[in-house]
Amino acid sequence: MFSETAVGCRRKPWPDIFGIRGRMFSETAVGCRHNTHDEGIDFTQQELEDIKAKCKTFFESAYQSNSFIAFTAENDGEILSSAFMNLTERPPRKAFIPYRTGTIYNVLTYENHRRKGIATKVLIAILEEAKSMGISTVDLYATSDGEKLYSNLGFWSINNTPMRIEL
Repeated sequence: MFSETAVGCRRKPWPDIFGIRGRMFSETAVGCRHNTHDEGIDFTQQELEDIKAKCKTFFESAYQSNSFIAFTAENDGEILSSAFMNLTERPPRKAFIPYRTGTIYNVLTYENHRRKGIATKVLIAILEEAKSMGISTVDLYATSDGEKLYSNLGFWSINNTPMRIEL
């Protein structure tokens, strides 16, 4: 039985995050269109297997270099929500003093647990951890579904336009 007061947020080790990420792809991507913040992607089973293998390598390396943190909200062992953050060092400048920054991604709350404040708890926990690690700024790419949540936590729109090139 779900109890909001029983929801606990905690930092997770990389093997657990690898499993969460795999579950997210398995439940949302096979045979359907997976919508990311800026693109729609059709995944085949082989592409999913390739992504999972690359994710395992990424998470293991990122944890060893202390450049990645992840938090989950759980109730009775069930993961309800998660958020990931990459930590980056940038050349010092006015916008990044100190020069360590974070980027939040993969904020996910399973559908039957949404609109209960759970993602807010996860984000507060990950932001507090980042602050304790000396992170000066945190960015994210918000979906329209998440904009209100992020604004309520103090995020604001910046004037930079995200751009990309595929190489």
